[in-house]
Amino acid sequence: MSIEPLVPSRLKGRAQVQLSPPTIRVADSTGKNVTVKMELRARYFPDPQTPRVAEFVRGNLEITAPVDQVASENSNIRAVEID
Repeated sequence: MSIEPLVPSRLKGRAQVQLSPPTIRVADSTGKNVTVKMELRARYFPDPQTPRVAEFVRGNLEITAPVDQVASENSNIRAVEID
């Protein structure tokens, strides 16, 4: 999947963002990728002289990333490193 570069906008202002608790799942059968997904709700407060856009936005934030699992021989604690 190829993502085109982002073009800077002229929007300026503040945003209030609320994220739901994340869910994590193994993204494929190899177990080498995980996907983290969160619901997102945002409210935008534009600065004066800024183009108008939607005040409220809802959506999903989903990130898939490779992981390395590191297991300690001395305990049951495991860590996940996301590159």
